[in-house]
Amino acid sequence: MKNIFWLILIINFSHSCTDPNPKPDRLYIDEYYSVLDNILRFSIQDVSAISYETVLVYKTIWGLDSIPNYSISPPPPPPPMINYVDVRHIKYVLKRNNLDTLDAYVMYKSIDSTKKFRIDQKRIAIPIITREQFLDFFKSDIDEGYDKIRENFGTSCYIRSSTPIFNADYTKMILFIDCFCGSIWGQGYEFFLIKKDGKWSIIEENGTWES
Repeated sequence: MKNIFWLILIINFSHSCTDPNPKPDRLYIDEYYSVLDNILRFSIQDVSAISYETVLVYKTIWGLDSIPNYSISPPPPPPPMINYVDVRHIKYVLKRNNLDTLDAYVMYKSIDSTKKFRIDQKRIAIPIITREQFLDFFKSDIDEGYDKIRENFGTSCYIRSSTPIFNADYTKMILFIDCFCGSIWGQGYEFFLIKKDGKWSIIEENGTWES
């Protein structure tokens, strides 16, 4: 389990060799950082750094095109560190009255499984771990890598943020956060948020994986 966990981490960073996609529009970015700041202040604390770019969100568990599923039971958890929102997932959130039909449609259709962007250090209070730092930290041993994160950033815990999913008017959002604190110590979260009277509130917070 420990070796698999390490391998997944290395692959995720190693595959980020190309330049990120062009910067999204300003409102998209502003609302993303507003939500991320909110989550770091009130939901996920005691982390000392963040991965240098967002990670992809897929439309199915394996990143393929949508496969219709008419069940409205809670969706199964995805594999560790794979963020996805399939048809069943949207139906489940809709059933819980957090989304209207139009919001659900727009949010699902907006998912672009190639979309990611660099985290702006000026917009976030915690340091960014660069790709080069990560590969250097974990080049020989996973436990040593987390020791180096602690030495450089204060704790061994760092996060990765997914690319956000918004509705049409940027008042509803889904965001995935993966938190890593050690070789077999980590957890994933999915947040559903709504903006009302200018403030974002977390409506649902669900675990997606744990080790």
